Amino acid sequence: MKWAWRCAFAALIGLGLLSQVVRDQRLGDQPAPMDRLAAALETLHVQTKPMDDGRVLVGQIPGCESPLYVTLLRVDGAEDENLAGIRPDQTRTLFIFDGRVSEDRARTATLLRAAWDSALFILRLRAHRPAPDVVAIAIPAACPALLTRDWARLAPAD
Repeated sequence: MKWAWRCAFAALIGLGLLSQVVRDQRLGDQPAPMDRLAAALETLHVQTKPMDDGRVLVGQIPGCESPLYVTLLRVDGAEDENLAGIRPDQTRTLFIFDGRVSEDRARTATLLRAAWDSALFILRLRAHRPAPDVVAIAIPAACPALLTRDWARLAPAD
């Protein structure tokens, strides 16, 4: 029985190392995550510009006077303090991960989904590596029609 546990533990370590090597190889040629996010917002007709620190994008949509704020948060929730910078009064926050849009952060469910998708990618059962970030977007209450947009396109699923 000890032998089986040791093999399972060694396999997990090997998968973790393999995932880091594959990630480093695949991420070498890609643009920065905030640049990819800005490009995805452009497809939704959102004109963006970075805030002072570059970690938050301020977006403007024709027909809505109030700006919307968009940022990337780590899947594990370690950067959730950045939400304070995008939540002015009178906003509703949406969280987008792997093609799903929710008003609830659901850290545990998101982390489990990311781990499952990463395992599928490592085993070559998934074509693309899952995103390491959750997109958080603060929609101004003055523009409720924005809630019906296809925000899932910002973090598409396979």
